[in-house]
Order: sequence, then structure tokens, then C-alpha cells
Amino acid sequence: MTQSDEEKELYVKEERRLFYVAMTRAQNLLYITYAKRYGQNVRVTKPSRFLDEIKFEDNPLVNLVKYDGQNDEVLLEGERRVEKVKQGLQEKAVSSLNQMHLKTAVQRIVELAKVKH
Repeated sequence: MTQSDEEKELYVKEERRLFYVAMTRAQNLLYITYAKRYGQNVRVTKPSRFLDEIKFEDNPLVNLVKYDGQNDEVLLEGERRVEKVKQGLQEKAVSSLNQMHLKTAVQRIVELAKVKH
């Protein structure tokens, strides 16, 4: 293996590690996007090799949403999911407050603030 091949391999390993870290830091939902075309590209761009590694098109844990830029209904669906998550966190926070589980309530409120941002 040449120096250049080793450097490429190290670069790919670091990218894979960063992808893994990003995925495992998600607390409620994880949205991963990729564009089929960038700017003035004539050819369709392939998804990241790391998306292929998690078999994103066939993975039962992945909800694949295709968006062609024409249908705002897909965007509304994502917003509805976020609202559901927010509502669930609010209910858990209120329930924790009612039961005087203050530490848990504060954690839910912090999670809610993260979702809002």
C-alpha cells in the first residue's frame, strides 16, 4: 500500500468515525439529507458511502422520505413529527413536575429546548 493509499484509508476511517459520532449523539430524531444534484451538476450525485453501509434504503430503522422540491407535504410531515416530539416532551415534563420528580422534569425541559432549536 502506498503512502497515498494509506492517507486515503485514514481519511475514510475518520469520516466514518465522525458519521458514527453524529448518529449516536441524536437524542430524539436524526435527519440525514443528501441532494441528488448540487448546483449546476449534470450528473446525479451518489449518496455517501456511509449511507450505503447502513443500507438506508432497506433499513427498517430508517424512514426514507424522497423530496423532489415540488411537494411541500413532505416538509409538513417532518414538522408534524417534530411537533409530536415536542408535545411528548412537554407532557413528560408536566407529569414529572406533578410527581415532584424535579430532576427528570428539568431534563425533559432541556430536551424540549434542544428540539425547539
